[in-house]
Amino acid sequence: MATSDVLVIGAGPFGLSISAHLRHRGVEHTIVGRPMDTWRAHMPLGMFLKSEPYGSAISAATRGYDVATYARLHGFDDYVDRVGPLSLERFLGYSDWFTDQLVPDVRDLTVTNVTPEDSGFKVEFAEEGPGVRATGDRRDGPLAVHAYSRRTVRLALRPHDAQLRA
Repeated sequence: MATSDVLVIGAGPFGLSISAHLRHRGVEHTIVGRPMDTWRAHMPLGMFLKSEPYGSAISAATRGYDVATYARLHGFDDYVDRVGPLSLERFLGYSDWFTDQLVPDVRDLTVTNVTPEDSGFKVEFAEEGPGVRATGDRRDGPLAVHAYSRRTVRLALRPHDAQLRA
């Protein structure tokens, strides 16, 4: 079983962004989820995002990982920052490129259970059973980021406080 101080649950735009920022800062972490799965599986073909292309970028810690850069590097001469919305197809291509460049270590796992355990917590996966143990060696305990709900949960597992705090 692997041990991690930070676990990012979910590999959509928010989870990918969190992981890219952590990686840039040298913070050891684990990110789990199928990259952009909700977007791929549940958005209608031919859909356009509500935001214009300049506002559809996934946040990165350094410049050069926005939709404009992706379009330029891939030879899309139809890119314009502010004329109309970005297509789902272009956004998914961009997110794949972003993932390959900045978050190549996403583990395609589905979290099924998170259980307090000693000074940390144990995370179980549909594919592997127990797979990650986050320890409480850090001053405030381990950190789990649930990217889908955009919540950061500090898991405080001291004997006097074994409840999740949002």
